[in-house]
Amino acid sequence: MSLEKIFYTDIDSPMGPLWAATSKKGLIRLNLPCTEQKFLKELALSLIPI
Repeated sequence: MSLEKIFYTDIDSPMGPLWAATSKKGLIRLNLPCTEQKFLKELALSLIPI
């Protein structure tokens, strides 16, 4: 199994910080205003194979 690098950042918006995660394949996740901790938790859960 090969691990893929994932990059994330916050983006200022009038609604508050937006969080985006990407890889070489493109956008993985975009969350509207939330905390970094919540974003990372939801990102991790969305990447767990079923």
